[in-house]
Amino acid sequence: MMTARGAALVAVAALLATLAWWAGSGTRPPPAAPVASSLARPPVSLATREADARTPAPLVAAWVGGDPDGLLMLSADGRLLTDLALRRRFDWLLSADAGIGRDAMRARLQQDAAAAGFSAAATGELLALFDRYLDYLAATDSLDPGDRSPEQLRAVLERRRALRRAVLGVEAADGFFAADEARDAWFLDNMTIASDRSLDAATRAARLSALRATAPPELRQVEEDRAALAALTAADQASPAQRQALREQAVGPAAAARLAALDEEDAAWAQRLAEAAAEQRSIAAAGLSADDRQRALTAMIERRYTGPEQVRARAQLGIDAP
Repeated sequence: MMTARGAALVAVAALLATLAWWAGSGTRPPPAAPVASSLARPPVSLATREADARTPAPLVAAWVGGDPDGLLMLSADGRLLTDLALRRRFDWLLSADAGIGRDAMRARLQQDAAAAGFSAAATGELLALFDRYLDYLAATDSLDPGDRSPEQLRAVLERRRALRRAVLGVEAADGFFAADEARDAWFLDNMTIASDRSLDAATRAARLSALRATAPPELRQVEEDRAALAALTAADQASPAQRQALREQAVGPAAAARLAALDEEDAAWAQRLAEAAAEQRSIAAAGLSADDRQRALTAMIERRYTGPEQVRARAQLGIDAP
């Protein structure tokens, strides 16, 4: 069984997945069918809800085999618990094959609610929140981060936060997204400091070090464990095979394999950055005007890096955004 330390290191993969948010894609499965506003739907009677609950949900391949993700739970007073476990259940339903509509997902929720002993009122609350969740996901498609600068991303984060509370309500938005929002805000602060060209290297390093101390607990533990493992490996001057053996001993084979994959990604990025730096030096030595040099550097960044990578590359190469 993996230790707590091993579980934290496995979470590195989740850390990198979070970084992909900066591409503006969000971190959610797409709605499987077009979503209409819940405000336009007439109220459903209790008799209709009970009849629907007796109608079996269609057999969906993605829902067969294994246990459903997430949980449906009630509070002590019989109200729906709007927490991350419920959001995971919603996302599990949305992971079904394309073409599964809202009605099929609602029917599955009704069956699960009945199996969990939900009252008619709690089931109605569950279905209404699921409808609002689909409306929220559809609305996020319009939140384009534009040029993906820290300022634009911060504005998108604020609009996303406001949208969640307007559509889902404050309690559900906090329950579903509080951890995501804390993590996104921390990454954005990190990104802002790293890309601030007005800071000298010492000041930037000091601010990033101070920020690391404020990281959400799960991220701070991951970074601490990864740094400790890196120090252990470096101290022994280990070969790749020895490094892998050390990792397997510390965190188990599966987590060690994930860390090896991260090593490969880091090495590939370092190689790409070295090649870009060489081209940057050639551009600087070409005797171009300031405007032509900036255009050449911008063209190089756009040619070598995808949208999500460009901010990171600019920060590391010291190239201002156009």
